[in-house]
Amino acid sequence: MQCRLCQRVARALSPVSGYRVPKYYDTWEQRSVKLGSWQELQENQSCPTCSLIAVLFNTEFEKHGSNPKSVDYEFYLWDVANSLMTGISLRLESESDTFWPLLTINPLSEGFSECRGVVMDQDWVDIERISEWIKSCDTTHGKCHCQIFNPGESFPNRDMYLISVSRNCLVKANSGNRYVALSYVWGAESRQFRTLRANVTSLRSEGSLSNTEVQDHLPDTIKRAMHFTSLLGLDLLWVDLLCIVQDEPVHTATQINNMASIYSNSYLTLCAADGIDANTGLLGVPQCSESRNIHQDTLAFTDGLVTSKWVRWMYGGSVYDERGWTFQEKVLSRRILSFTNHGLEWRCQKVVSQEQDLSARRPASTYSDLSIVRADTLWPCLKKWDNLVASYLERRLTYEEDILRAFSGILEALNGSMTGGFHFGLPQQFFDAALLWVPSEPLTRRESFRNGIAKPAPPSWSWAGWKGARKSQINAFGLGHVRSNLMMDLIPRKRDIFPLVTWFKLDMDTLEKAEIPNNYAKYQANGLEGTVTLPFGWSSYLGRPVLLQIS
Repeated sequence: MQCRLCQRVARALSPVSGYRVPKYYDTWEQRSVKLGSWQELQENQSCPTCSLIAVLFNTEFEKHGSNPKSVDYEFYLWDVANSLMTGISLRLESESDTFWPLLTINPLSEGFSECRGVVMDQDWVDIERISEWIKSCDTTHGKCHCQIFNPGESFPNRDMYLISVSRNCLVKANSGNRYVALSYVWGAESRQFRTLRANVTSLRSEGSLSNTEVQDHLPDTIKRAMHFTSLLGLDLLWVDLLCIVQDEPVHTATQINNMASIYSNSYLTLCAADGIDANTGLLGVPQCSESRNIHQDTLAFTDGLVTSKWVRWMYGGSVYDERGWTFQEKVLSRRILSFTNHGLEWRCQKVVSQEQDLSARRPASTYSDLSIVRADTLWPCLKKWDNLVASYLERRLTYEEDILRAFSGILEALNGSMTGGFHFGLPQQFFDAALLWVPSEPLTRRESFRNGIAKPAPPSWSWAGWKGARKSQINAFGLGHVRSNLMMDLIPRKRDIFPLVTWFKLDMDTLEKAEIPNNYAKYQANGLEGTVTLPFGWSSYLGRPVLLQIS
C-alpha cells in the first residue's frame, strides 16, 4: 500500500485525471503537482519509495554542499517535444532547484502512452537492442554511416591494418571495408601485447591472435571488443595497440596523422567508457566478460506505476572522459556505442539513445555539440575550434609532449575549411584572433620528461604551451564572414575587426621565413560589401530573418 504522496503522483499521471503532456505556454502551476514539503518526505519512513527518494536527494545535497530546510516537494510535468528532459520529473524547490527526470516504466492502465523507461539487465548488455539501434540508423538516417569530410583523399592508406575477428589475425585494409573502431583507456603498459616490427608478419597468419602467448598478454578490453564485433555480425576491427606497429616511427606517425579518417570512416566506434585501463572496459558482453553490475534506481509510486531516474550525464566522472587521447576518438566518430557505468548509449548524427530510455533524443546543436562530423565544416568556424580546444584542455595526458599529437586528428578534420591549416594548434586563417586567449586560472608551463630527458614544449604564445584552462572572446567575430548565419544577423554589430599586422613563421631547420595567411578579413569584407564575384552558374539572393512582434 503506497502513501498519500505517492498516490498523488499516480493520480497526476492517471488518464482518468485528464493527464496530458503540458504545452510550452502552460504556467508553472499547470505543470506542477504539489506533493508536500521536504520535511514531510523525510519523515515518511514507512513508505519505501519516499525513503529512497529522501536518501537519493540527500546524496545530491551532500555532493553539492547544500542543505534545504523549508522547501516544497513537487511532481513536475515537462513538455517532451520542447525539452531535452523527459516527460516527468521530481523537483525540490530550493535556492538551487534540484530536478530529477524520471522515465515511466509500467502504465497505470491500457493505452497509457507515456511509458518510455526500461528496466535494464544489471549483468548483461542486450545484443538484440544494440542491433536494432544500428539497423534503424542504417535504414532511416541516410548518410550517418557514410563518409563526411575529405571525400577526395585516399582512404584507407596502404599501410593500414585491421583485425579479422573470424580469422584471428591482422589483414590489410581495403577501400570500402566496414570496420569497428575501438576507443578505450590504455592505463599501465608494462605487460600489454602489441604489434611490433618483430611480430607484424607473423600476426598476419590466420589464427595468430588466438595463440596462448598472445591471449595471455592481450588486454581484456581488446578481447571483448573482438568478441563483441562478431556478435554484431561484423568481422573487421581497428585497435591502435594491434593495428599500429608501435616501434616503427614512420608507421606510427602516419597512422596518428590519419586518426581523423580512421574514426570518421569507421562503421561504428565502440567506446569503453566504463574502463579505467585496457583490462576493465566493455563489461557485460555475453560469453566473454564478467557481469557489469549496473545499478538502476526505480521508484514504485503504485503497483501500476514504476519510474526510473533518468541518467542524463552518462560519462560523468569516468577515467575515459578525463584522458586526452580519447577526446578526439570520441569527437571524430560518426556513430558511437558507449559502454558506461550507467548503461549503454548510442549516438549518431540524428539521435541519441540510452539503454534505460525507449525514446531517442536529437543531438545537441552544431555549435554547442563537440562532434566535428555533426558540424558543417564547409566554412571555417572559429567558435567550433575554440570550443574543442577548451574541452580538450580539461583532459589529462600521460606524456605532455603529446599535447598536439593527441589533437592532430581534430586539426586534420578542420584543415579542409581553415585556409592554411594550423600552426602549433592555432588556425592560420584567424591567427591574430587565435592569439587573443587569456588564462582563466593559474597556468604552469607544459614540460615533459621521458627517460630523464626534457622534451621541447610548444611556444608560450600557443594554448598548447601551458597546462590549465584558458578563455577567449573570439567567438562572436569568428563567424563574421558568414553573413547568412541567422544568429549573426540577429546580433547587433558593435565592431568590425581587421588585422593590422602581417605575421610570419620561421622554419627552424632551413631558417626560411613564410607568411602566415591571416586572411579572414578578406572573406568578412565580401560578406559586408556584397561585391564578391560568384563562380559560373551561381546566383546570390539577399535574405533577412523575419522578426515577429506580438502586441
